[in-house]
Amino acid sequence: MQINSEKTPSTVDGVRAIELFYRPVRRISTGAPVFYQSEMRLNSPLIGTMLPDYYRTSAEHSGQIVKLFRLGFAQLLRSVKAYEEKGTLPKHISICLPVRYLRDEKSAGEIIEMCTRFEAEPDNICFEVSSDLLFENDGLAAAAMSALSAEGFRFMLSDFGMAGAPLTGIADFPVDYVILDKALYFSAGKGERQNACIKALVGLASQLGAETIAPCADKEQEKQAENLGCLYTVSGNFTGGRYAFRRKTDK
Repeated sequence: MQINSEKTPSTVDGVRAIELFYRPVRRISTGAPVFYQSEMRLNSPLIGTMLPDYYRTSAEHSGQIVKLFRLGFAQLLRSVKAYEEKGTLPKHISICLPVRYLRDEKSAGEIIEMCTRFEAEPDNICFEVSSDLLFENDGLAAAAMSALSAEGFRFMLSDFGMAGAPLTGIADFPVDYVILDKALYFSAGKGERQNACIKALVGLASQLGAETIAPCADKEQEKQAENLGCLYTVSGNFTGGRYAFRRKTDK
C-alpha cells in the first residue's frame, strides 16, 4: 500500500489510510481506566483494513514503519487535544514506537518538536515498544529513550516474558510499564511452578521501577493477576477510531 505523502499524507486514493483505535488499561483493584492503549490500523481501497499483525513486519523490513509512526503520532496528538477539550483526558495514551526509529539519533528531537507543535504534554504520551527492544545492546535506543524519559514521556514494553527474549535486557532501558506476553500469562493457574515464574517476572519488573499489566480475558483471570502482583489489566477489543475524537473542523 502506497501512502500519498504530498497533500494529505494520511490518505490513500482519498481514503483515510491510518486510524487509531483505543482500549482502556484498568487498575485491577478498582476496575477504573488509568490510561488508553492505541492500535494503528491501515485502510486500503483495494484490500480493506489491515491490523498490525498483518502489516508491521513488512513495514519494518521496508522502512515504511517510521513514516507510519509519524502519521499515527500526529493523529494521536490531535486525539490528546480532543480529550483535553472535552475534559476527559486520561493519564496517558499509548502508541507503538518502532525500535527502528529509536535507533535514529534524531528521533527524540523530532518527537519533542511534534509535541511542542501540537501543544501536548509529554506526560500524556506513553510509547509502547515491542520486545525487540531487549535485543538492542549498542546504546542507541537506550539513549533516545533516556532523552524522552527525561522530558516526561512514558514507556511500555509489550510481550514481556516472550520466549527467546533476553529478560535482563530490560535493565538497560527506562520502562514504566510491561505487558506480559499472552502465551506466558495464559499458563497462569495451571500449577504452582507456572505461577511462580510469572510472579518472578512481575517482581523483576517491579524492582526495575516498572508496573505490570496482565492481558486478561475475564474476571477470574483478573483476580489471578492481582494475586500474582499485577496492578493493571487490559482486555477486550480496540474500539473508537478517529471519529470518537473528531472535531468540527475535521473533514
